[in-house]
Amino acid sequence: MEKINVAVLLGGESVESDISLITGFQVFKALDENKYNKIIIYIDENAKWWKCCDEVEKVGQLRSCHKNEVVLKCGENNLYLIKGKKLKLDMPIHCCVLALHGGLGENGAVQGFLNMCKIPFTSSGSISSGLTMDKCITKQILKGNAIPTLPFVCLKKFDFYENEAKNVERIANKLHFPLIIKPACLGSSVGIKIAHNEKELKDAINFAFKFDNKLLIETALTDFTELNISARGLNGKVLLSQIEKPKKSDEILSFNDKYKSNSKVKFSGGAVGGSKGMASLKREFPAQIDEKTESELKGLTKRIYNLFDCFGIVRLDYLVRSDGKIFLNEINSIPGSLSFYLWGKEQFGGVLDEEIESAIKRKLLDDDLIKKFDSFLF
Repeated sequence: MEKINVAVLLGGESVESDISLITGFQVFKALDENKYNKIIIYIDENAKWWKCCDEVEKVGQLRSCHKNEVVLKCGENNLYLIKGKKLKLDMPIHCCVLALHGGLGENGAVQGFLNMCKIPFTSSGSISSGLTMDKCITKQILKGNAIPTLPFVCLKKFDFYENEAKNVERIANKLHFPLIIKPACLGSSVGIKIAHNEKELKDAINFAFKFDNKLLIETALTDFTELNISARGLNGKVLLSQIEKPKKSDEILSFNDKYKSNSKVKFSGGAVGGSKGMASLKREFPAQIDEKTESELKGLTKRIYNLFDCFGIVRLDYLVRSDGKIFLNEINSIPGSLSFYLWGKEQFGGVLDEEIESAIKRKLLDDDLIKKFDSFLF
């Protein structure tokens, strides 16, 4: 069987770019080289695209290995090398595996661009990605569909700084302390703080506005359990992973809890080196929970996956209050490490095979749609 050309997209114009490097490298190593001509495309902080050399053996090499600037052209799936003022055809790209976190790589921008370039990709589409990336919009959709979510306020930077004191008082009166303050369109626990009073609330808001122009402020549960599950679509069905119970060291599951590890993770293709990414998180897996909670959580996950028209591997994070009430915390359309640790690390290569095949099938279905209508107006 002829190999297909698969590009792993990583990096990006995002504070989560380092986490993306880990995810992308894990994907690159897990892809079967007998099936794919696999390449790494690094997107830098200026949104320029670079083709990395093939000899990368450690995550840390990704920032220095890229020497060939590349571009895609709308209307075709060919990758071009930039040579001075000219473009040189490099290869066609048959599918992209997206390992981008945050920013333009997860909010639908890259997905829309790849659609314009006629290239299949392994994540949710541009609309679904944009909706799930924005925590405020996600909450509004959940609320409108009677899916349990914690009380919240959305706050825009311009509105807040018109009258800081009034806005702090308004939020404190509407919600009950403690409160959790999050940048609306970020992940990896970046920019998040807990506030126990109005002074801490103001400080947390000012801090979070350094990362985003819109914030989500929620009532913070104090007696709860966090449970995460991954979902992916295959042949019209929603498949579910086992459930994990992450372990945190503070009031929130922090960046350090999720990613700080110098250990190595191995796939059938060998060690990837460096941090495990989300795989380094301390967890109880599978989570020891009662059948009722498991059944309710899995039912909600399938419903939410379909509601947001998700595609590819997604992770949904839940909060379970001490009385058993389940709240959806957030949807991760491109989760850290693509949640391979929830599907079984030895099966990661096979999962990627299915995701690539599914992405190509979705593109073929789209190609069959009528795109031109003879209106006879002109």
